Amino acid sequence: MMALSIPLMFGLLAMAVDVGWAYWRAEACKTAAQAAAFAAARQAQLGSSLACGTVSCQSTTANCPATPTSPPSNNLIAGCLYAAQNGFTNSGKQKVMYQANTSGSPVAGPAPNYWIRFTVTEQIPTLFASVFNQKFLVVSARATAGVFTNAAGACIYALDPVDPGAISMVGTSDVESGCGVWDNSSSSSSLSCTNNTTLNVTGGSITLAGGNACRGTVSPAPNTNQPQTADPFAGVPLPTAPARCDSYGLNAGDTVTMPSDGYYVICGGGGITMTGNSSLTLPAGMYILQGGELDWHNGTVSGSGVTIYETGPGAGGNTINGNMVVNLSAPTSGTYKGLVIFRDRTLTSPPSDKYDGGAGMNFNGTIYVPGSDVEYTGGSATSVTALVAYAISFKGNSTFGADTTGSITGINSGGGYSAYIIE
Repeated sequence: MMALSIPLMFGLLAMAVDVGWAYWRAEACKTAAQAAAFAAARQAQLGSSLACGTVSCQSTTANCPATPTSPPSNNLIAGCLYAAQNGFTNSGKQKVMYQANTSGSPVAGPAPNYWIRFTVTEQIPTLFASVFNQKFLVVSARATAGVFTNAAGACIYALDPVDPGAISMVGTSDVESGCGVWDNSSSSSSLSCTNNTTLNVTGGSITLAGGNACRGTVSPAPNTNQPQTADPFAGVPLPTAPARCDSYGLNAGDTVTMPSDGYYVICGGGGITMTGNSSLTLPAGMYILQGGELDWHNGTVSGSGVTIYETGPGAGGNTINGNMVVNLSAPTSGTYKGLVIFRDRTLTSPPSDKYDGGAGMNFNGTIYVPGSDVEYTGGSATSVTALVAYAISFKGNSTFGADTTGSITGINSGGGYSAYIIE
């Protein structure tokens, strides 16, 4: 019985020890690959151009040097150095390989102007599995980073990468914008609008990753089939709520006292509700809605230095319509500069929003809801608003004021590049 049980015992030990060790080393490979890819992308991002020659291109897979030179001779060798700092070199039982180019991204969806992929592999000896003649296990991980052209001078972003009508206009919509428009959809009809609609951009360009299917008036002529741009707030960290509940919801007529730490936590799925033609003044600070939403129909909401952060499951979409007057301004400094509405980008099922407050709806700052479909009508000559959403449908007249320095919306007009891990 002992003899018969020994193979089973060694098999169980192999599962626990050898497979566990392999999993741990695979995670180490992943860390090294991500560090290498991002380091290479970050160095490319700091350059003046993303053309091959200014950045290093490698159309076929190549091996890192066994001992990368320091300082690195190019951005790919910089990635090799970071892999080495994380314990992986292209020697012995380890292999570190890279590939990079300005076209043909290996990751579906994003279309960076320049991409870099690092693959890290290690052959590790086994302890108990060797009894079954399995002397080595091979673990591997890869990571891909992309460098994107920032949208210079833009304030309207649709981030949907594939669907038609990522920006659409219907009826007699008239959108007047003092800043540019970016539509990331690769569809042949990424911009879709019916007759009698107008999109007039006076302070920037209209840039489409796909084609123009607009039957209305568009000025200037859109630039079509362009590279996708980066989410301008992708690097902004998600706020962390203090472990308390300041309110189960705010309503018109309430008096709000902001805690000394600058965070006001609305818990239990509560939101901010406006009915009855009353008013609500929001002191400066961060309002964290844990599962709640904005439901505004009548009254006045005002405040300066305000960010409304929406997170947690169960939230419905924001609705602003009726006889609402909105005068909210985002912070002009700090981590959340320019963000007046900020929805958690990690939500798995983000809701859709309707911002249909018309000329009385004035946000001075950015409405940042990157995973949500948005219906929008609003703004006046005094409104300096940026809108970053998954898809945008304009149903009426809207105004977007120019902000060339980014002091109000947090989006500057300087162009440049941004680097992100895309796989």
